[in-house]
Amino acid sequence: MKSYVPDLDVLICEINAALRRYVSRKTPATLYEPPRYLFAGGGKRLRALLVLLACAAAGESYKRALDAAAAVEILHNFSLIHDDIMDHDAMRRGRATIHTKWDTNVALLSGDLLAAVAFQALSRCPKDVLPRVTALFSEGFIQLCEGQALDKEFESRPSVTEREYLRMITLKTSVLFRLSTRIGAIVAHAPASRERSLADFGTSLGLAFQLQDDLLDVIADESVLGKSIGSDLIEHKKTYLSILASRDREGKELLDRFRAGPDPDAHRALLASFSAYLDRSGIRRTIDRKVDRYIRTARRQLERFPDSSARRLLLQITDRLRNRQS
Repeated sequence: MKSYVPDLDVLICEINAALRRYVSRKTPATLYEPPRYLFAGGGKRLRALLVLLACAAAGESYKRALDAAAAVEILHNFSLIHDDIMDHDAMRRGRATIHTKWDTNVALLSGDLLAAVAFQALSRCPKDVLPRVTALFSEGFIQLCEGQALDKEFESRPSVTEREYLRMITLKTSVLFRLSTRIGAIVAHAPASRERSLADFGTSLGLAFQLQDDLLDVIADESVLGKSIGSDLIEHKKTYLSILASRDREGKELLDRFRAGPDPDAHRALLASFSAYLDRSGIRRTIDRKVDRYIRTARRQLERFPDSSARRLLLQITDRLRNRQS
């Protein structure tokens, strides 16, 4: 059957092999070594998996979408390099970020390379869908930048509404999930109704993912998360939990203490206090319920597809995302 797919570990191996091919040149070393270092650090390859599985769920061989999957994953990693610079993050996936291991100039150029390579990978998509896929990919790239710009603008604002925040994460995070599932559907020549269902599945999954990220920045085990926790609060990021916390006196006081820049010894104690406040105030429960709503919405979109190995793996990914710790 065209829609048969192997298990997730096999798919990830195929994705990783494709990623390595696109940064296989040896010189200049300072241009190509950092992206290889980034890819070697692992990662969920979630967006690339969504491209492949959406294509297969729509009835086509996942292999037809492999270059498109690589393109989306490369674009995602481009965004990580630049995000780490802008957010002053020293760790990514348990290792030093590129601007920390090398320097900011090397990281910027490596990110620029990946942006170009993403379009190179995309150009190898099947020619019958290439114009449409390229247009969507370009617009998704623009929206990703818009979301990042809003995220940075929000840092200097005293307050952000829930609606503004959801719009920002729809652009910054959810857009790549939606782009992934929609491109997979297009490569498979899915009818419009199924393309919409897969696109909406990606949107809901992406929103759930970002809300969980907001929470994990406070409650996660740092060794499991692979980066410093509490960084969003220190950098004045407007997250869903900080928006909710800013509505009462205790929450505001705790947020102000983070913004004052606690010394390293006090940081963990402050995180513990904030985590306890999230439980006591009901904010953690509110976020969990919102995540659950997005997960249910995502699963409903998949109910419109017949049973297949691809559909089962998409459901598996959805369940894993709901319970993730990193």
